[in-house]
Amino acid sequence: MFYDEGQVDPASHHVALLHEQHTPFLIPKHLNPAQMPMSNAWLDLGTTPIGYHFAAAPTVGFPYPYFILFDEQTRRMTIRRQSDGVVLLAGAYTVNATPITGPEVDATVGSSDPVVPPWETKLQLPMPPH
Repeated sequence: MFYDEGQVDPASHHVALLHEQHTPFLIPKHLNPAQMPMSNAWLDLGTTPIGYHFAAAPTVGFPYPYFILFDEQTRRMTIRRQSDGVVLLAGAYTVNATPITGPEVDATVGSSDPVVPPWETKLQLPMPPH
């Protein structure tokens, strides 16, 4: 999860998230509003454990469109298929409070070409000689 420490609200201790990646693939490598919409994502740094809210409806990067919710009150994550609301994945979550800062973080977001998620990769095998 990436955020600007200078943007933490001093009263609420909330901060908007700028970007989020899944490991170990670091997907999406760069900001991608279709694959990882961050317009409704924030941390509450004033609670222990850290509160995390993320609600989105990504439309790319998975075999089909889905809804995702990380609920800061219940501390549960739920992923549902958009077409029929079927639960695909659900469970409790925690946020690791250890911050990582520095050039490595900037390099992660800004330095290389975006990766292609494994489910979007189309392997092209060489044609056999005739």
